Amino acid sequence: MEPIKERIRVMTSLIEQYKDVRSNSEAICKPLKVEDYVVQIAEFASPAKWQLAHSTWFFETFILVSRPSRV
Repeated sequence: MEPIKERIRVMTSLIEQYKDVRSNSEAICKPLKVEDYVVQIAEFASPAKWQLAHSTWFFETFILVSRPSRV
């Protein structure tokens, strides 16, 4: 496969994986109320908005940015 086509295929796959993770996260959060998104109220649990933001940050930092450009 041509290098550019392989890179497009890989990026498309990563985008789809991210969309799946985001959809699952949103489905988990769907039953929550607005009050459930407030600041951290207990040391052992992070608020939903932190969890959503963290999964996005993780994907960007460790999957997209640090991905070696071998293709």
